[in-house]
Amino acid sequence: MKHYLTTLAICSICVFISFIAHGQNADEEAIKKTAWTETDAYYRRDFATWNATWVNDEKITRTFVSKNGVFTLTGARENDSIMRSDMSINRAPIPAKFKNENFLIRTHGDMAWLEYDQTVTMGDNPTSSQTREYRVLIKENGKWKLANQLTIDPGSFTASNAQSDGNKETTETQVTQKVTKSTERKTRKED
Repeated sequence: MKHYLTTLAICSICVFISFIAHGQNADEEAIKKTAWTETDAYYRRDFATWNATWVNDEKITRTFVSKNGVFTLTGARENDSIMRSDMSINRAPIPAKFKNENFLIRTHGDMAWLEYDQTVTMGDNPTSSQTREYRVLIKENGKWKLANQLTIDPGSFTASNAQSDGNKETTETQVTQKVTKSTERKTRKED
């Protein structure tokens, strides 16, 4: 009898753990699907579907970082207004193919953090761009919705974009040199 109870306890624990793992996997798949749906709706120029992937409050943010600077939208009203206008003026679907991969997902209750690489190829163009994407999602009424977006375009920070003398130093080194020179100038002025 003791052996039977031990076996039953172990089986019960295994079943419980598998339910937890299945729940996490289902959430992770739903989170990935939300990110995919948002991007797909953007390229199809489907405002209603795109908008449905976002939380509707004034705390949402969308930030894009590239060689051209940092662009941020804050709040659902500003976000919706700009996207609705863009999609109504530019109605034709954008001929893009995209792939999301290398996911890192962390969930805690009704909040999730998502990181992934996104590769986009435009039309028949053989070249593609790759961005690193970051999202915060909130589960509302059983559905994962985007609350924050950060897109970083590391390809725009190439050495050829940063300088024209043919030297192929890495961008990180160039940024470090610029910060060091700036700090040295400030230090000299303070002395």
